[in-house]
Amino acid sequence: MKTVAQKMGIKECSRSILINSPAEVMADINLPEINNQTTLHGEFDYIHLFVINKKTQEELFSKLKSHLKEAV
Repeated sequence: MKTVAQKMGIKECSRSILINSPAEVMADINLPEINNQTTLHGEFDYIHLFVINKKTQEELFSKLKSHLKEAV
C-alpha cells in the first residue's frame, strides 16, 4: 500500500517546500528523506500549498509556480 507521500508524488531527496502545512497533517504524510526548505528561494522539485480557501490559493499559485522546476 502506498504512503500518502507516495500518492502525492513526493520523491526521496527532492528539493521541496510545504507551505502552511498543519502539524497533524505532516505527521500522517510519512515523508521520505527530502531536502525540505522553509523559504521560497530558487527552484523546487515539489511544492505543496495547504489552503483553506480559494482566495489564498489564487493569490499564491503563480508565485509558487514560477519556482517549480520544469519536468524533464
